[in-house]
Amino acid sequence: MPDLLWIGEAVAYMGLDRLGLDRPDVILRKWVKNGILPEIRLSGRLAFHKEDLDRVARNGDKRRKPGRARKQPALVG
Repeated sequence: MPDLLWIGEAVAYMGLDRLGLDRPDVILRKWVKNGILPEIRLSGRLAFHKEDLDRVARNGDKRRKPGRARKQPALVG
C-alpha cells in the first residue's frame, strides 16, 4: 500500500511549515483545486500519496497539459 500522509504531515514533508506562512495548508489546497496534486478523502479528512508529493516537489507546480496520453514504453520480458 502506498504511503499516505495527512494534510499536516504533507505540509511538514514538503517543508511548507518552514516558510513562515500563516496557513501553509492553503498551498496544498490550492494545488488540489488547480489539478496539480490529487487528493484522497478518508473519513472526511484530506490525505495525499507520498509519490504525488514527490512529483510536485520534483516538477514544481506545473501540471501536464491536456492532450493525448504519453506513450508508455513496452515492457521487455
